[in-house]
Amino acid sequence: MVENIIFLLLWLMLPFFWHYLIKLAGLSLFRLSIPSAVIISMYVFQYIGLPALYFQLDAYRAEFVNDKWLLSEVFLYTSLMITLMCIGFIIAKQCFGKLSLKGNDNRSNKKNNTSFLKIKFNVFKLSRINLGLFFLIIISSIVLIIYLSKIGVNNIAFLISIGVVENDLTASIARSNMGNAFDGKYHWYKLFMNDLLVFSTLIIFAQYLIKKSLITNFMLMVTFLIASFVMIMGGEKGPIGQLIISLFFVYFVIRLNGKIPVKKVFYLVFLLLSVLLMSYIYIMDNRNLVSALSSFLSRVFLGQIQASYLYLDYFQNHQDLLFGRSFPNPNNILPFEHFDLTKKIMIQYFPGDLKGGVTGSMPTVFWGEMYANFGFIAVPISSLLVGFGLYGLNSFIFRFKDTPILIGFYVWMLMHF
Repeated sequence: MVENIIFLLLWLMLPFFWHYLIKLAGLSLFRLSIPSAVIISMYVFQYIGLPALYFQLDAYRAEFVNDKWLLSEVFLYTSLMITLMCIGFIIAKQCFGKLSLKGNDNRSNKKNNTSFLKIKFNVFKLSRINLGLFFLIIISSIVLIIYLSKIGVNNIAFLISIGVVENDLTASIARSNMGNAFDGKYHWYKLFMNDLLVFSTLIIFAQYLIKKSLITNFMLMVTFLIASFVMIMGGEKGPIGQLIISLFFVYFVIRLNGKIPVKKVFYLVFLLLSVLLMSYIYIMDNRNLVSALSSFLSRVFLGQIQASYLYLDYFQNHQDLLFGRSFPNPNNILPFEHFDLTKKIMIQYFPGDLKGGVTGSMPTVFWGEMYANFGFIAVPISSLLVGFGLYGLNSFIFRFKDTPILIGFYVWMLMHF
């Protein structure tokens, strides 16, 4: 009983301490930056759901997360990570100065007006940007067509999920075949048809907000439709949500100088809930709205915490530390065999998926991989370095001349962290 009260008190009080550290770093959770976005994501995916798992309020997750002391370790490492990341921000502020978006702070939202910067198109002419984006979109579209030709239209997971095509494969197996079990170098396909296509969409949307034109409007419509299809074709729910968030972030940067007003956040949350609940109802076949909402909330607030828990359990009870073997080793140029950590964890705790033909993976927050490789000592060291590095990267990006390309790149980078 006493330990439960201590857990809840610490869980409630620590965010106030972190808020104080964030202010010392000259940051705000209501002004867009890479450090603030990372902290918000840590709150949402790694922290808010801790009590629900601690008190076993989710029956499905409770089957796997049933050791309070091990979950307390997750709480400890997550708290340590956030604290030291904030300290890293403070140290970086002393080295690089306070983060500040260029431009005025006028909050006007008049048509074709931007409070971010009056972009000078004599430096990056609109026609040149559009020409480059046109070729990038064409290349990405060609890669997408090649990818779909290898998969086969009848094997697209999304189409199977909504019943448009008939196939002997289940949607789960089709989703696996389109990603983790894809026969080929999927990361190259993903680079063009996902990353670069989303990057192009963000740039075009930035142009649309700064200076509307018939060409920009047409390109935005086409790229958004293609990017949206790519986000949902694998039967995944998260990517389309990330695309929507990215577009809102571009809007915040350009129209509001990076400020995140609470009213706009409610609009964003409502839109995300609407889109993602529809995804859970049709893709995951949760025909009941309450069941879909429950699955969605569990996935968002508890899924990543469960993954961290399983990482600790795996490396405390089943596997020795890796000492760098889970790090990338392209073409085996380094003298070790790569240990596919995310797939190993998935196989260990969900062997039925592999037997059913599904090749899954279970990524987690960066401290989980650092612990897997070097143990406890790596968690505080990596957290401090990550905090310092993220702040420094943000400061470096802000030193460049503001253009639609830079805005798109900035938001694209921000979403990758």
